[in-house]
Amino acid sequence: MSTTWPGRLVVVGFGLVGRAVARRARAAGVEVVATTRREERRASLEAEGVHVVVAPRVTAEVIAPWVDEGTALLATFPPDGPTDAALAPLAARCGASVYISSTGVYGDARGVV
Repeated sequence: MSTTWPGRLVVVGFGLVGRAVARRARAAGVEVVATTRREERRASLEAEGVHVVVAPRVTAEVIAPWVDEGTALLATFPPDGPTDAALAPLAARCGASVYISSTGVYGDARGVV
């Protein structure tokens, strides 16, 4: 089975799922952009060939420069309403978008186990 990748993958919420998808994309030669809230994560992500955007909050302004019709957007953070609403118009501009979250696993714990 072959996979057709976009020219760029933007990963919002670079945890286990985001990192796994990013590794496959990088192996296929795709440019990967990832957001993180912590500057101390930059070096390890860049070592994996990922362009890092450090931002305390994900907003449309943070993501917009990286989004066009040749972009796939992968959102892997728990749904929170305001961030979802801010990213929805950008997701519509992308060639593809996927929203996946393990919130169902953690319930009301908001990712804290």
